[in-house]
Amino acid sequence: MILLVVVVLSYRQLIKAYPSGGGDYEVAHKNLGEKAGLVVASALLVDYILTVAVSVASGVDNIISAIRRSPRSAWRSRSSSWRSSRP
Repeated sequence: MILLVVVVLSYRQLIKAYPSGGGDYEVAHKNLGEKAGLVVASALLVDYILTVAVSVASGVDNIISAIRRSPRSAWRSRSSSWRSSRP
């Protein structure tokens, strides 16, 4: 709970200091310079890309896990009906 209060107070200060928005890039750019802003922007871009990659990998892993856990007879009937419905 204490951590939540600290985070909320920090964000309130950030919003008061930068009411126009701009996020982490603007804060780093104005306080630390252009290069620091570009580093922050690059790190955020890599973070967004890796988040999608990890989410897709996790989803595929869950689907494969669900298929392996289902009874083989049920899986065979599903796959055979799928094959027969294909053109």
